[in-house]
Amino acid sequence: MSPDQKWVLAVTNSPNQLELLPTGIGEPRTLETAALSDFTDPGWFPDSKRVVFAGRESGKRWRIYAQDLVGGKPIPISPEINLPGAYDNNPLSPDGKFVWARDLEKNAWLYPLDGSTPRQIPIKPADVWLNWGADSRSAYVSHIEGDVLRCYRIELSSGDQRLVREVVAPDRLGGTGTLGMKTTPNGDAYAYSHQTALSQLYLVTGLK
Repeated sequence: MSPDQKWVLAVTNSPNQLELLPTGIGEPRTLETAALSDFTDPGWFPDSKRVVFAGRESGKRWRIYAQDLVGGKPIPISPEINLPGAYDNNPLSPDGKFVWARDLEKNAWLYPLDGSTPRQIPIKPADVWLNWGADSRSAYVSHIEGDVLRCYRIELSSGDQRLVREVVAPDRLGGTGTLGMKTTPNGDAYAYSHQTALSQLYLVTGLK
């Protein structure tokens, strides 16, 4: 949802496109996305006048794009990137000055929107990006170690890490692992998902 709460940016299928859905009275709008055919990770700039998303042309690699809602075309704001994962998203910083993305070797980078030099950030390929910190200078990442999911707050300039919390599934019987976590920008609240697969064993007698 846009910061002014007037629009929802949605990715639709058949055909793949970006649509603006009004939260009140109004008609849906389809964004003009030129040759792009696939989209993921839609988000909003703080002014509610521009959107950000990962997209790609058919047969090409993903990039992060920004687009003005008033007659604008998608503008690439990152080089080719590794496709964001199911939980590895939220590319735009809260202040709207940076996007983060992983390069084709899965190294994490900050890309300033003012065109200045990108900066690599100390996030391991196995770490999952959960959210930006509210100050736009830090981030929350998670790392699964056995049956424990650990959430860290990382200072993006120095690489300093601080353990925020550990999550263990309340019932490990039939557990297939902690699947993912989300956290608020201030780190005070979080949610996580966990999958359980149970089965029953039957004894069959009298077979011939």
